[in-house]
Amino acid sequence: MRKYLLILFIVLSLPLFAQQWHIKIEVLQPAKFALPEKVGTVLIVNNTYPQPADFGHRESRYGVDMGNVEVDITDAPQFLLFAAAAELDNADVLESVQLENRSQNKSSSFYMRRMLSREQVRELCQTYSVDALLVCNQLVFYDLHTLWYDNDEGYGAALEMYNSSHWTLHTPDGKTTAYSYADTLVWESTALSTADAAVNALPDRVKATMDMASYTGERFAACFVPQWVQADRYLYENKDEQLQSGLDLFRHKRFDEAIEVWETQYAQLSDSKRKKNRLTAAYLAADMAVAYEMTDQLPKALQWANQSQRLFSSVGTSAAMQQQINMLYYCQQLRKRQ
Repeated sequence: MRKYLLILFIVLSLPLFAQQWHIKIEVLQPAKFALPEKVGTVLIVNNTYPQPADFGHRESRYGVDMGNVEVDITDAPQFLLFAAAAELDNADVLESVQLENRSQNKSSSFYMRRMLSREQVRELCQTYSVDALLVCNQLVFYDLHTLWYDNDEGYGAALEMYNSSHWTLHTPDGKTTAYSYADTLVWESTALSTADAAVNALPDRVKATMDMASYTGERFAACFVPQWVQADRYLYENKDEQLQSGLDLFRHKRFDEAIEVWETQYAQLSDSKRKKNRLTAAYLAADMAVAYEMTDQLPKALQWANQSQRLFSSVGTSAAMQQQINMLYYCQQLRKRQ
């Protein structure tokens, strides 16, 4: 059952003495990246090559670029993948999530991205008895350590870190989907006393890299997980007694009873030639759409939302056209949720 919050209603003016009531509900928003329907078990695979210690790490002191420094971040992919596996496993969107942290990349270059072969994909799927592989093929970190002096604030220091990762989802039938993901984090500190005080207040470069790798792994994995979010919904009201009666039931969360009242009244008004009756029928259909959504019946919700926008379009007034646009947007939201 959907979570919902019936918040304070806001009343807005509409044509022919109608009012629009605004509520907030919590809906399950689709994941940014959709896994194939047949995928229930996944193996997360390391296919990265270690980043060289002298690549991507720079220093700047008092506005002068000091060049590269060496920082060993060899373990960053392990932190990334462990966090991604934990996030997916805890989300309960899959039957099982396993992790192969040993890199499958047998090349000799960090600068050339290497993909798993179809044979490797089939072998790993068979060995771990999974439906798909989620593979990290490359993880790159860039960071800049800066120090400056400000007459008013003393010494300032910052560690700016950026990473990018390349992933692929493989299934044994040879289908592949590619994903790119990037993140940025910044740490800052100030000190009135000495430059060392400002620098020492920043995290260690290696530790910051591992923390960011974990952060990125969680955020990337979350792209495959539906999220509960607050959404705006609108209910219509006018002087029609049955419309009002259904709203009273709706307010008490008696959604099925409200729908029954509204459907009966809708059948009497939907074919009317009177503009006022067609508007009331449009309001009834719109309210039924929200009520069906509240009871997790998304196909019926979409059916009534479509019917409402068609009725609004048949009225022909500018105000009704605006409501038609609102209903078209609502239809899009319902389709996305389905």
